[in-house]
Amino acid sequence: MNKRRVRACQLCGAVRLSTVDHVIPKGFYPKSSTARRITIKACETCNGGASDDDAHFRLVMSLAGEGRSAVNEVWRTKISRSLRKEDGMRRVRDLRPILRAAADLPGRYRIYPAEDPRVITSLQKVIRGLNAYHGDKSYPGNERVWGDIWRGDMPEEFFDLAAYHHADPEVADYFFVTFRDHIPVRSLWVVRFFGRTLTVGAIFSTSEHRRGINRLDDVWRLMGFDPDDVRHAGNGTSERLG
Repeated sequence: MNKRRVRACQLCGAVRLSTVDHVIPKGFYPKSSTARRITIKACETCNGGASDDDAHFRLVMSLAGEGRSAVNEVWRTKISRSLRKEDGMRRVRDLRPILRAAADLPGRYRIYPAEDPRVITSLQKVIRGLNAYHGDKSYPGNERVWGDIWRGDMPEEFFDLAAYHHADPEVADYFFVTFRDHIPVRSLWVVRFFGRTLTVGAIFSTSEHRRGINRLDDVWRLMGFDPDDVRHAGNGTSERLG
């Protein structure tokens, strides 16, 4: 049982009734996974009502790439079971705005997670949770966090400097770099779901620095880098991600 206790929330810092929150939603893990879950303490304000968005996030990310053992197991069990429930058709309808017919693959569709605000909000929460799990106590809200599906490059230096961790490499793994100097960006994150769907995110020093950030190129410019130089330096970084 997830007991409620009065303690400091690791997402907002307020001392309130809090419970254990799974940073990578527990529905992402196949039953066969024995990996230790990444958890933090979160108050009901920060964590309440997240279960529906977590299920939507899982469904979208499970479709955003080719099948692998972990995601196939999650589909056979948790996702198929959830789609048979009363709200299953509603969950399928929620996918329509981000599905497009694949012109090169007759009868098949591609999914575009970056166009779904709920997916981006869930990704922001994951990044905030990982940031808290690794000891940061600046308590950034979503107004200071940017997240997106991977659509750019990271310079090789990022991976040279980045710390690597995983919840279970078949479920979620991630790289991150923190910056201790007084610059607009506090940390950069690359999070991969189900071993193949890459996302990228940043936590900013203030909400003003976050404003106007829509793409990874905007992050580089804010940090004083030319995006073209970063793209050149990032050639081949996909090999670093396996």
